[in-house]
Amino acid sequence: MNYKVCNICGEKKSEDKFYLRKNKNRRGDCIKCCSARKKRKRQETSQWIINYKMSRACEMCGYSKETHASFTPRALHFHHAQGNKDFTIGDIARTGHSVEKLSKEVDKCVLLCARCHIEVHEK
Repeated sequence: MNYKVCNICGEKKSEDKFYLRKNKNRRGDCIKCCSARKKRKRQETSQWIINYKMSRACEMCGYSKETHASFTPRALHFHHAQGNKDFTIGDIARTGHSVEKLSKEVDKCVLLCARCHIEVHEK
């Protein structure tokens, strides 16, 4: 049996504890460390979105944490008003891509509360 050393945890593990394809894991990290890194990245991007929404308001009605005691950032949606959508914000957050890529897409959007977002799409 062949063994490799993980670049992150430094543990010597059998090769079946690593991804087989080189392009899947160029760093030489074990599956456990890769999963932990991906989870951490998803949490970072999700937290970035929450912080962004907490500091903003609906651009139509003004719904925000300052105007409503029961405010929740989940009620604010990103709306691509110009039809220049490269990807859905929620999809990129779940995949854990960079905050820079996420920020560029967010800049194309207007922030709307759920109610206003529905009204825009109904027109």
